This record gives sequence, structure tokens and C-alpha cells, in this order.
Amino acid sequence: MVFPLSDVDAPSSDTVRLRQAGINFYVGNDHLGNGDLYIGENEFSWIRSDGHGISLDYPSISLHAISKDESSFVHPCLYLMVHNQSNGNGIENAETESQDEDESEDGIVEMRFVPEDPSVLEEMFKIVSTCQALHPDPADSMSDSENGDNLFANLCENFNPPSHQASAGGDGNDHDNDDEDEDESPFHMEAGPGEYEDAEDG
Repeated sequence: MVFPLSDVDAPSSDTVRLRQAGINFYVGNDHLGNGDLYIGENEFSWIRSDGHGISLDYPSISLHAISKDESSFVHPCLYLMVHNQSNGNGIENAETESQDEDESEDGIVEMRFVPEDPSVLEEMFKIVSTCQALHPDPADSMSDSENGDNLFANLCENFNPPSHQASAGGDGNDHDNDDEDEDESPFHMEAGPGEYEDAEDG
């Protein structure tokens, strides 16, 4: 099944950070045409000359990257992983007659935007990053807040203050924990390498 396009109006020029003509659009390996790409402050849109295209909100873009690996795709491109709004997320007004074969089980659609001049990919990537930062995902903020609350609760629950005993008139030499070693830090962090030349999570 070919990915469904819809009628899309060009965004206001006041909010568009970059308009790039001659962009070939692919969903999976399906080529859906050549059109103009609008990277705006509030939406990411691609529109063909017949007015059909897509419009994405930034929280729906879970990852964007520059891909130049010819083993995964033949053309250098701006690669996007997008939550499907036909299931309540980022692709506006898409028809939902049947499940798209290019959509994975968790509702993720892989999109590629191929410019005629690959040298513009770096600028496209940077502007998407800038605009996406203007629209943080509310779910991420809520998750960060919950994680912080849980960490504080765990620290309070596991905190054992040192015991000090002293009697009136004593010399203060009775200490239960003088010889105990310091506890090891409960935190451990690891970072893994990315798979793309430039990539950012949404």
C-alpha cells in the first residue's frame, strides 16, 4: 500500500526557517514524489505541486538524522522516524483505511527527504534541531519529573544516618561507625555510540 498523502497548505512565511525546493520524499522505499520542504517553527511540511503532502508536528518526530550510508539507502538524505498520527500522533489528516506496510507495529514510520544538492543536508538538520527544541514532548517532561521524585524517595528511604552515643559528662569517644567504609555510589551511567553521522532524539 502506498503511504497516503493529504491536502496540505503551505505554512506562514513568518514562521518558516527554511524552504527547500526539489526534495524527493520516500516512505520506506516508496517514492512519493518531488516537492517543496518547509521547515517551520511550528510544523515540518512537504508539499507537491498538486498540493498533496504531509505536515508533522515536532513532538511526533522521535529521531532525525543525516544518513549517508548507501547500504541502507541509495541517496544521502534527512532521515526521520515519525509516530503515525493516523493512530493519534504526528501525520495530519492521513487516511486510515488499512495498516501501511511501511509502518512498524509500534506505529513508527520511516521517512527520507532527499535534496537535489546533498550539501544542504547539514543546514536542514540543524534547523530541524532548532525548531524541535521549541516543542519539547510533554511526555518527556512528565517522565523526568516522575524519575526525579522516585529518586528522591529512594534516597530518603535508604538513608541511614551515622549513630553517635554520648553520656553526660563522658569524653565522647563512643562511636559505632568510626571504622565503616564509605558507601559506594549508587549511580552508574553508560553511553552508547550513535548509528548515524548526525542524529538527535525527539
